[in-house]
Amino acid sequence: MEIKVGYDSNSLPSYLADPLQMMWKLRIFLTEMRLKMAETGMKIIIGVLLLLCSIQDVRRKKLSLWVILTGAVLIGICMPFSTSLSLLDRFGGVIVGVGVIGISLLTGGKIGMGDGLLLCVTGIGLGFWGNMELFAAALAAAAVVSILLLVFRLANRKKSIPFVPFLLFSFLSILVFPRL
Repeated sequence: MEIKVGYDSNSLPSYLADPLQMMWKLRIFLTEMRLKMAETGMKIIIGVLLLLCSIQDVRRKKLSLWVILTGAVLIGICMPFSTSLSLLDRFGGVIVGVGVIGISLLTGGKIGMGDGLLLCVTGIGLGFWGNMELFAAALAAAAVVSILLLVFRLANRKKSIPFVPFLLFSFLSILVFPRL
């Protein structure tokens, strides 16, 4: 009777038989996890930023520049670890916010400058199309609420409403229902 010590390479799964292949699969897995963590972290930062700015917008109708800049720095830290968007796409996302700042300047501040700055920061994290989707959904939600306020005579045409809560609502809606 013969006693075998160790393992026969034919009895092992193929990925265990080849340590290099196993290491390569582990590297790919860890890279994918890092990318998912960076994307998730960026979305959490954007969500918290929108929540904090929503509270400020409802209470004071002003946004703290420090909160917006802190969000921008944190998103900037996550950027090198996230490769789902190109730098050009992120720059396009910033352009959406710059457009809102331009509209704010043209209308004499009827649209808040802080809303534009906040959209610049969300544009870094979401890219052009993500930021456009966020902005369009927020505009639609704000329009519906404004119409309801006018119909039920709870506000007149001159009454201003905070816009950042609609950005938060839209962001959460897009996270929950990504393909509606």
